[in-house]
Amino acid sequence: MTGWRIADVLLEWTHIAVIVVNLTFWMWRRTRWVQVVVIHLTAISWLIMGWAVGMLGYCWCTDIHWQIKHRLGEVGLPNSFIVYLFHKYTPWQVSAQTADTMALAGFVVALLASYVTLFLFWRERKGQASAKAA
Repeated sequence: MTGWRIADVLLEWTHIAVIVVNLTFWMWRRTRWVQVVVIHLTAISWLIMGWAVGMLGYCWCTDIHWQIKHRLGEVGLPNSFIVYLFHKYTPWQVSAQTADTMALAGFVVALLASYVTLFLFWRERKGQASAKAA
């Protein structure tokens, strides 16, 4: 296996891990801090870096991954990693618009869930501190 092929596999599974962290790690108290960091890095990529390159929703991970795939001779890659995942791992073909909608919806739900769970945790801690002080 060449270095580029190893990088391709590592980036694919890292990207999948980022998606899993963003969508699920808010659920467990011990992993919430990881999700908060990763989802905010995702927001920075999609919004700030996206604005800088002229494409909201820009993902630097996909950009680097696609550059590696081009070096490996792969062409005709979709703009969306989600579309790529659907084409590679499922029999379903999704449009770029559907994939973008799914990604944005998942992101918003995960971000809101993260903030709600953090607020509830903060409120619980504040209540415990008040009870100890009394």
